[in-house]
Amino acid sequence: MSMQDETSSPRIMSRLTTLFPSAMLEEHAEELGVVKRDSKFGK
Repeated sequence: MSMQDETSSPRIMSRLTTLFPSAMLEEHAEELGVVKRDSKFGK
């Protein structure tokens, strides 16, 4: 990931969540398989 990707990612998410509910975006991302969650339970 480049420096620009790291800085633009929060801005993109912010703009998307002003247009769409964040829960809807998270569900859609999970359906597409682009969400990677780090589980910290049980470690």
